[in-house]
Amino acid sequence: LSSKGASLCEFALKKRRINIIDNRAPFDRGMKTSPLLKSFSNSINLNGKNYSFENRAFEIEPGDKKRSEFLTTFKSSDLPFLMNKHIRLKNTTFIVDLTLINISQKRLEGSVSYYIYLNSPDFQILNSDVKNSIEKGILVNGKTVRYTDKSSEIEAVFSSTEFFRLREEDVYQEQFTSSGAQRFPLYKKVTFEIPTSIEPNKAALVRLVLRVNDLKEKRDVH
Repeated sequence: LSSKGASLCEFALKKRRINIIDNRAPFDRGMKTSPLLKSFSNSINLNGKNYSFENRAFEIEPGDKKRSEFLTTFKSSDLPFLMNKHIRLKNTTFIVDLTLINISQKRLEGSVSYYIYLNSPDFQILNSDVKNSIEKGILVNGKTVRYTDKSSEIEAVFSSTEFFRLREEDVYQEQFTSSGAQRFPLYKKVTFEIPTSIEPNKAALVRLVLRVNDLKEKRDVH
């Protein structure tokens, strides 16, 4: 877990040695630095103003001795709200509860966005109805979406207690090789946008859950 954005650095299926989420894209080895990809970081749009938290430092405290639970807080005098994130890891499930507390004198209305960087663009939505919606640019009013990597037989299931809008983007790196210019896949960026509305002195909770399933293990069992 990183203090920047209270974000997830890495999430792997250890017994298969497969990274689902990684904070570093595999750019050209000749590059000295590469951008850090902050999964489960957020931007918040309220009353027409956008607040980005990808590079903001949160206070982090462990919630248990096993360090499978964390409480994170961000406070700033220039914000009309306080922000807490309660993060829990249970086996192959990652749960984030984001709480916004309205400390202003007016209602705050807008959305909370979660950014996820899947380690491989091979993760695809196989449900045809959902896939067609995504190909048109956006999925509206979903509560659960399943991404499957057929080559590794891994499934990443995202769910929320509220309806979300989903956008996705496959990111590539262009590189010159002996065969000429080629594009290599880097990662898939998925954005979950969840609407919220908070009255003065009230709080709103926005949850996003990632559950990883090993389809190969399930197939072998049967």
